[in-house]
Amino acid sequence: MRPTPNCYDKFGEHTGRVTYARNLYDPQFDRAFTYDYVGRLRDAYTGSEAYAFLGGTPHTGTATGPYRQTYQHDAWDNMTQRANRFWSQSDTHTAAYADGKRNDASAAGWQYDAAGNLTQDEAGSSALMRRGRTRRWRIWRTRVS
Repeated sequence: MRPTPNCYDKFGEHTGRVTYARNLYDPQFDRAFTYDYVGRLRDAYTGSEAYAFLGGTPHTGTATGPYRQTYQHDAWDNMTQRANRFWSQSDTHTAAYADGKRNDASAAGWQYDAAGNLTQDEAGSSALMRRGRTRRWRIWRTRVS
């Protein structure tokens, strides 16, 4: 018998957001999520950390899942910090904004039009604007359309 493509049981909370997804074949790929007061993703857990979250206990020991992420946003919905663990590698990303524009050191090459729309990033990638929306952009140094 072949496994079905949907290998997760999903558990939601009263808001309709998924808070826990249990992998039916491998518990290291279980997932758990928390959200802030306006519904933005705050924490993402996998494996033993997701199971500990489901049980309401702090995680102790070695993490068995592939990732753990924590996000912080400002009042204008800009992501200001992301802490990430992907298997054994960790990194942290921080960003600062003023007047709706990114202004930290890692955004040195960013340019905006008069309306405050991002028109160029630090890699020199430009956006094509159509009816006020970005039509094409370069993300993570890979062009997407």
